[in-house]
Parts: sequence; structure tokens; C-alpha cells
Amino acid sequence: MGQESRRAIRTKRIVPWGVDVDMAIEAHCYARGAHRTFLASRIIEFVNAGTGEVVDNIPAYLMEAYRQSPRGTIEAALDALHPQVTVLVAIARASGAMSPRERSCIRSFIETTENTGLLDDDVLKEALRYEEPNTRAFRAALNRAATLPDQQRAALLDAVDQLAAARKSKPDEITAATVAMARRQLEKSRSAGQ
Repeated sequence: MGQESRRAIRTKRIVPWGVDVDMAIEAHCYARGAHRTFLASRIIEFVNAGTGEVVDNIPAYLMEAYRQSPRGTIEAALDALHPQVTVLVAIARASGAMSPRERSCIRSFIETTENTGLLDDDVLKEALRYEEPNTRAFRAALNRAATLPDQQRAALLDAVDQLAAARKSKPDEITAATVAMARRQLEKSRSAGQ
């Protein structure tokens, strides 16, 4: 066990730790000038430096702060809209990197669908950074999206069209084929539901 000390930290994330349901707080430690991990069960007193509030339930407090943060808002929206966002990201990345205009279309879809208010573009860019659905993931997401209620499918179809129109030049064959596949599957589901 380490020595007792007083530390000012900036929390980066919290993660479950071990089988005892402890939480690890990954943070920047100002005293050490480096990344450190702190176990919630070993913290004697936790004070919000901004408000002076002494926090009793550290993991619950940090989870709520995370949920209300820009990153937490985006993560919750991405979870709620997983199939739809996977379809849109697959289209945007069909022929390479996602452009800022394409990311803007995806951001607009999320903001409108989840009523999140304005999302931070840099945080969204980071959240989507490693999202590169392969063909199998795209098709699975498209199949799930095809079972959505009509209104949600229509919103996704609109977003697919906006994404296709966001390209400065004519879409290449791969992107055009991906858009066509998405439209066909989503429209087929729409006509089958009518």
C-alpha cells in the first residue's frame, strides 16, 4: 500500500478494477506531472476542486460527471444509434478517410435524432477515429437498421442522401455501391412495412 498523500488530479476516465467491483481512476496527476491510476477504494477524501464539494460516492460522482461531459454525451448517442452510425461511417469511409463535411452530416444526424444539442466536433472526430466498419459489420448494421420503425429508417435514408451529397466530387464506385446498397435495403424495408 502506498503512502498517504494529497493530490490534485484531472480525471481522464474510470474503469472497473478487479473482481471486487473497485473502480480505477485514470488521471493526470499534477503533483507528479504524469498519468497515474488511483483506486477509488483507497481514496480517503475526494474533493471537487471547482466547487469544494466533498464527494462520498466517488465512482458514481465521476460516472455522472462523465455522462454530462461532451465525450459522455457523444458516447451515449453513439451507443443509442449504433446501427445507424455504423452505416453512415461505413459510407463515409468507403473509399478512404472521412472528410469534415461527411463528419458534419453524421454529427447533424446524431444531434437531430438524439436531441443532444450541439456536439463538439473535435470530440466526435476522436470518438469516430477508430470506427472503420468492414463489409460484414456494415451489412449487419444495415440489417439491424432495416428493422427500425419507419420514421427512424426515413431519417437514416435522409442522412445517407446528405452524406452522398457532401462529397465535393462525384462518388467513386465503392462509395456509390455502398450508398446504393444502403438505400436499397432501407427502402425495401420501408415498402415491406407499408
